[in-house]
Amino acid sequence: MPYRMDDRLELALRASNEGIWDWNITTDEIHYSGRILRFLGRRREEMPHLFRAVDLIHEDDRDNFIERLRKILQPGADNLLAVEPRIQVTKGEGDWHWFRIRGVVVRDGEGQAVRMAGSMINITPRKLVEQELLEERHLMRLLIDNVPLNIYFKDRDSKFTLVNKSMAKWNGFESPEEVIGKSDHDLFREDHADEALRDEQQIIDTGQPILGYVEKETTP
Repeated sequence: MPYRMDDRLELALRASNEGIWDWNITTDEIHYSGRILRFLGRRREEMPHLFRAVDLIHEDDRDNFIERLRKILQPGADNLLAVEPRIQVTKGEGDWHWFRIRGVVVRDGEGQAVRMAGSMINITPRKLVEQELLEERHLMRLLIDNVPLNIYFKDRDSKFTLVNKSMAKWNGFESPEEVIGKSDHDLFREDHADEALRDEQQIIDTGQPILGYVEKETTP
């Protein structure tokens, strides 16, 4: 027996762990799948209007959420909604979880938004990992900027991808960002830059460090 389109959609959403919502903008009625109700820890009869009850949105994300929604509902605007706000998952002082909300606007012949439908999924684990990585990156940045050594990282083309404040100051720059994307040929005399490039390519090709070597830097 062949599957109907609705059956295939339901199976796909079940596999992806996403819930669906459907907002009739003309009547302001909104329907949520059971998965969204479970996401937010609410019964259907007490579920508020996700796009009206903005108090559900975390205050740090609320203005952006409202502005993105306002823009997409304007005539002639983009038809795709893509936001990742934190939403209160239970009544009262409940926890805040991140959700990825995607939607598509349907418009009438005059370009007015009459319906919007889409999906919603809890992305809290991913966001927590991203926050942890940002904190680790911040700590690493503090460390390398406060040691009395010149520290830098380069890509396979020997372009600087990260330098610390000491390295930037040593080469006459106001900030590390000014050095990003440059190479030794931008900072030193050609003979020194060529030698440094050969050494770096040797390290890349062999995977072996060059130790006990005193390098003399020569600037233009």
